[in-house]
Amino acid sequence: MVIYGVVGLNVAGTVAMYLYESQGTGGPFLFGNFMVSTYTTLMQGRLHTLFTSNFSHSNLWNGAIFSYMMYTLGPTAIQHLGRRQFLALYLLGGAFSQLCQVAGPGIASRLGLPSVLQVDPYYFSSGGSGATLAVLAWYCASFPSSQIILLVVPVQTGVAGALYLGATLYQVVSNGAGVPFLGGPTQEIWRTLGAAAAGVMVALASRGRGGGRYKFIQRY
Repeated sequence: MVIYGVVGLNVAGTVAMYLYESQGTGGPFLFGNFMVSTYTTLMQGRLHTLFTSNFSHSNLWNGAIFSYMMYTLGPTAIQHLGRRQFLALYLLGGAFSQLCQVAGPGIASRLGLPSVLQVDPYYFSSGGSGATLAVLAWYCASFPSSQIILLVVPVQTGVAGALYLGATLYQVVSNGAGVPFLGGPTQEIWRTLGAAAAGVMVALASRGRGGGRYKFIQRY
């Protein structure tokens, strides 16, 4: 039941963004309450968007992919963490990834980090991917020897997670060059890193509850 609720809210957020893009419906409300940016979230104090953006997706393709990922990974997470801990991972892990997304660029600018990390403070982004990636990072860290099917290739989850994170870090050192089909959008590197950190920390904290002793096959 919890999974259906989370997936349903993701679908609703995706449809809302689609209606905005196709018909221009609800733009100011969506941007002010369900998307994050350094300007609106921090400068205007709309901190609730750290949580509400966990259910928004920029387009139908992203919404479908991440909703399906949550539908397949969610039951395993609930089985090992429990419903409350799963929701905490999804909401707080997502919120942490959004906080990294909106606060990271200012830190990067002050420290003189690569320009790819210095995102425009007026860049708006949806955050549903961050919450889902936090759960995915938890899964990869908890069950590194299990397998997922990426397209038609079976890959161990630990390897898949390392490849995705490695591709994201390569975007940093190459200042945005990126690796085809791996890593997230260059404007959202901070979110990816924050989600990965949140998921791995929860996996380390929850060891001893069965994590890593079971193998599952998920198909994406």
